[in-house]
Amino acid sequence: MKNKLIASFVAAARPSAAFLNAKVSGPLLALAFLSTFNPHLSTAHAQGTGVTYQGRLNSGGVPYSGTAEFQPTLWNALSSGAQLAANNPAQLVVAVTNGLFVLPLDFGANFPGADRWLQLEVRTVLGPFTALTPRQKITATPYAITAGGVTGGVAASQVTGLLPVSQVSGTLPLAQLPATVVTNGASGVTLSGTLSGTLSGNGAGLTNLPASVVTAPPPGMVLIPAGAFTLGDTLDGLSDALPTNVTVSAFYMDVNLVSWSQWKSVYY
Repeated sequence: MKNKLIASFVAAARPSAAFLNAKVSGPLLALAFLSTFNPHLSTAHAQGTGVTYQGRLNSGGVPYSGTAEFQPTLWNALSSGAQLAANNPAQLVVAVTNGLFVLPLDFGANFPGADRWLQLEVRTVLGPFTALTPRQKITATPYAITAGGVTGGVAASQVTGLLPVSQVSGTLPLAQLPATVVTNGASGVTLSGTLSGTLSGNGAGLTNLPASVVTAPPPGMVLIPAGAFTLGDTLDGLSDALPTNVTVSAFYMDVNLVSWSQWKSVYY
């Protein structure tokens, strides 16, 4: 003989708690659960995907003692929806002492950020499982395991969307930039295609430039390319202008010689 019963289901995913009432159909058994989710902690190994479900089971308003079998499943909706995973293992037979029990739950890598719900089915005698409804929404703990387990680099395939510049800090090593990125001070760079914008700096090393992009020197002047030259000499037998190597940037110079008298007539 099967009878309809009311089971109270109280769930907490620390630090917050949610209180639900669940209506189930099955053998005459009044069930009360007080449950919490806790991650499987380990200081020696990386965290896995398992969590510990702690609960209290009452029968007829009295703490139950004995053996109970649970069948946990993971869903993507409060009702209907699709089952995403069964627990590993699918069924759990555990001892209940004074109403207290512990379930090790592991649904694998099924927590990408979307909402997830836990459905529990239980039986204390041979026969069909009793499903507790509504399903319990899983809150922060399993997702905290995922965030806490991220170390080192993150594959580009696992990153979606745009990261605002305001959220980026620190220095990005040049070795981590793609080879196609041109940075300040780069050498041996070959550019092809059409350049738009302004190119500044010393362009003496540029070759194969079309005449349309080369600025003509001022009338009567010629461009002296950047480089090193020797300043001074000892041809006069004096040591007041000893030769020294000097490096200068590119500059323009008159193509015609200017006599002292011509220069003096302009500046004096």
